[in-house]
Amino acid sequence: MVLAGGVVLVSMAIAAGQHVAFKSSPLPDYRMPDTPGSYSRQIPGAQGGAFIVGDPTQLGPEIWNETLASNAWYMNPAEVQNLYSPIMFAKYAEDLCISSHGWTCGEAAEKLFETDAATGKVLADLLSIDTVQLLRDPRSSSNDAFITEPPSGWHETGRTADSVVWVRNQPLLNTGQLVWTSKDTALSLVSESSQEVQIRVDGMGDTPGKAVLSRLAWPGYIADGAAVGTPLRGYLLQIDIPAGSAGKTLSIRFEPPGWPVVVGGIILAVGLAVAWSIGEPVLRRRRRSNMDSAHLEGQLAKAPLPVGAATAEAD
Repeated sequence: MVLAGGVVLVSMAIAAGQHVAFKSSPLPDYRMPDTPGSYSRQIPGAQGGAFIVGDPTQLGPEIWNETLASNAWYMNPAEVQNLYSPIMFAKYAEDLCISSHGWTCGEAAEKLFETDAATGKVLADLLSIDTVQLLRDPRSSSNDAFITEPPSGWHETGRTADSVVWVRNQPLLNTGQLVWTSKDTALSLVSESSQEVQIRVDGMGDTPGKAVLSRLAWPGYIADGAAVGTPLRGYLLQIDIPAGSAGKTLSIRFEPPGWPVVVGGIILAVGLAVAWSIGEPVLRRRRRSNMDSAHLEGQLAKAPLPVGAATAEAD
């Protein structure tokens, strides 16, 4: 009781301190839609992976009819990358100047269509982005000229006073899959899921090859038949393929670090809980039975002997 009372008192003291220091939420009220159906109409016609450039909070609450922010995109059918999980990958966020809330600087638009020096491919191709929405920056006109016309291979699907949407003429629709292979290395996709990709090596030269997938190189990726290499640009998953791998099937799968230990711990906890649930009632009944037996023996020991029995015992 003392321990429980102490916990309650400490919790109340901390809560009181928080209310004194933070009289309201440290986050502003973004006045986002208040009905689930209001989250499904943004960027209609989006194809494949999508990326949002700009800061919607600078445009007033009406902008939520055209775009969303952070994990609110989970309520929209578009596959938007500006979510809390990917933007926490530091190198990715730094490369595209993504804030902790998911919006970006205006320069991210130019960055998306720059050519990567190591692969010779446009960054939007390496990220499997098929849709880009650009938001107007009311504080600057630096991106006005850039958003006037989409890059080659893209077309404009919608424009308002505050946003413009570009979609590829031929969407890649290859999120999480192969996006680049080194010279003389021919690969083909066998199967793909959120946790595993299987790739067939159709051909390669005499030297080792490389491949890049449009996946963030989180710790936990394992490659069978190949090796996980240094991430491209510091964040894209890159695979090193040994020479002589032609005809082989490579497997790249994701397993959270320490996952076997976690699973083992869960199994052990469940096993102990089941054993305790079964064993504890049995032990309780056994203890009660022993106590009853001991009590009965004690009562019998204290009970007076019949007269005849006492006389016989005396004789």
